[in-house]
Order: sequence, then C-alpha cells, then structure tokens
Amino acid sequence: MWAIRIYTLIIATSLISIATFASLLFNTITVQANGVGTTHLQDEAVGPYLVTLKTSPAQLTVGTIRASLLIRSSETNEPLSASEATVTITGKTVSQSDEKGPFNSFVKEGVTPPHHDVDILLDKIGVWLLTVEINGELGLGEVVIPITIVKLSFTPLIILSGLVTVAAIVGVSYIRLVRRT
Repeated sequence: MWAIRIYTLIIATSLISIATFASLLFNTITVQANGVGTTHLQDEAVGPYLVTLKTSPAQLTVGTIRASLLIRSSETNEPLSASEATVTITGKTVSQSDEKGPFNSFVKEGVTPPHHDVDILLDKIGVWLLTVEINGELGLGEVVIPITIVKLSFTPLIILSGLVTVAAIVGVSYIRLVRRT
C-alpha cells in the first residue's frame, strides 16, 4: 500500500514540475508599475521637467517591458498628472535598423504620486535607444536612454527539472529494491 503512495507522490511531483516548466516557458514575464523597477534616470532635468525613469522587470528581456516615469515640474517640484503631461516613447536599435513605437503612457487613477507608465514591446536582443518625449503645460522635453535587452535564461529551470527526474528515478529504484527483499 505504501508503495502505491510513493508512486503517486513521484508521479505528482513530476507532473507539477513539468507543468511549472511549461507555464514558465510559455507565459510572458509580468511587469510592475508605479515606480518599481531598475532606475535609469533619477531626478534628471528633461526640458522644464524633473524625470525619474524606472523599468521592469529587473532583467530586461525580449517582450513587453514597462517604463514608469515620475514627472515633476522643475520649478515647483510638484508631480504632474496625465492631464498636465503626456509621455510618448519610441525605441530603436543602436544600428537604427529596427524601430518600435510610439508607445503612449497611461496613469492609474488614485495613485499618489502619479506615475506615467508605458508598456513597450521590444522584439530583439541588444542595445535599444528609448526616446522619451514629454509634452505638457510647461513645454516639451526629450531624452534618449540606452537600455540592454538580453536573452531569457531557462538554465535554473532545466536544472530543477533534471533534479526532480533523478529523484523520481531513485525513488522508483528504491521501491523495486525493497519489493525484492
């Protein structure tokens, strides 16, 4: 009876491992917003604005990334809402061979201070130049920010799947050994 329980446990563990691997393989990485992420600009003067720009996920990979901008007036240091400033981002590879955008910002209601979030779809590995254009009551501002897009690594997940498989084989071998004695 206990052998059936062990077989069931081994099979369930293997299936969970395979399902986890498949879901991570086929799902996109989620992005965060509202000021969370890797900082690229910190209180940088961009025209009449002070801009803090962060991106997520922490390791930028091919797919959708989110740029989160906190835009403030350089005179009053007050954050600007969606009605006071709009943000447009375009991206191009350093070689200028591929261009994406424009991508427009959105501001979630009720978030204090208001962050201008922009979802950007980048489909190639390498260095990209993001052109951030701010248009608002105070005038125009523009800055170019280099970011690096890398290949997503599945090595840790492959190692984990291999270890689960080895554990299942050892478990089945142990059960067969116990049955023989």
